[in-house]
Amino acid sequence: MRKLEYRGYDSSGIATINNGVINCIKSEGNLNQLEKKLINENLPGNIGIGHTRWATHGVANEINAHPHITDKIAIVHNGIIENYSLLKNQITAKGIDFVSDTDTEAIAHLLTIYLNSGMDSYSAIRATTQDIKGTYALVVLIKSEPDKLYVVRKGSPLAIGFTEEEMFVGSDAYSLGNLSNEVIYLQDDDVAILERNSYQIFNISDQQIHRKSQKLEKSLSLSDKGAFKHFMAKEIHEQPDVIFDSISNYIDKDELTVNLPKLPFSISNLKNITLVACGSSYYSGLVAREWFEKFTRIKVDVEIASEFRYREAPMDSSGLTIFISQSGETADTLAALKHCKKLNQKTVSIVNVPNSS
Repeated sequence: MRKLEYRGYDSSGIATINNGVINCIKSEGNLNQLEKKLINENLPGNIGIGHTRWATHGVANEINAHPHITDKIAIVHNGIIENYSLLKNQITAKGIDFVSDTDTEAIAHLLTIYLNSGMDSYSAIRATTQDIKGTYALVVLIKSEPDKLYVVRKGSPLAIGFTEEEMFVGSDAYSLGNLSNEVIYLQDDDVAILERNSYQIFNISDQQIHRKSQKLEKSLSLSDKGAFKHFMAKEIHEQPDVIFDSISNYIDKDELTVNLPKLPFSISNLKNITLVACGSSYYSGLVAREWFEKFTRIKVDVEIASEFRYREAPMDSSGLTIFISQSGETADTLAALKHCKKLNQKTVSIVNVPNSS
């Protein structure tokens, strides 16, 4: 879980199953606070799920932290459920009370309702995903199946890592870097069932499928703060080396030439460029605009990804849209990319994770 700290979070939690009982410990604040609780409280089990939360629905506190628990399941969730209010009204109408203010709890109750109706676990999960609208990466523990993890992806990343005797799932490859030599990236609407030394993946048509595994680089240092107190300080101090390494990739020192990546369109024909990003990537785009306009004399706009697709900005075939995302998984940036793809726009992505979405 510490490998996920670089993404930012405000609370965390862990749940395990042991002797037919779901045990859960959660904490507001950083992982040090959770670690203190784990030292003082017993959390046995050979299967478990953990989560670092960045608050969207509900304030940052222990109650809203994941995992969320019912009498049958424990669940963690990345993403946003857009029809949360409607689902909550439907669930409370059945006499079920909510403990937290999160959209994730609605998923937990929905799944439990389907399980109580007699559905098997896989069918209950599929029925739940038919009811929810939005983006989600779900990992579910079911008390009656203490040897399995159920994993679902739609619009939010999930990667499976494995050894001969262990299975892992994480929201990105960095979290699995010290646990597995290779990973499998799930695709949208995939449901995976993980056991200790095996897994099954099913697509939206409920067909069992094979997803190709990929070797995991061991040089993934992004999730390590090194000697720095904060990731922000680390990234600032790394900038000279990062820029040097990036430029060096395209310079042939023997031929003294610059070899840019091959693109399926001509850069010389571009009339305008739009940079789309969120957070610090957006500020990088503001800096890049100065360089683009100075050296190419092409007009450049910089857009915040969360607003871009709602503005209905005029776009034409002579333009290029560049998307910037450290993880390659920023939800708003991905949504903006899909928006441009629908409009048949020329697109380029700049990311730190080659195999991201």
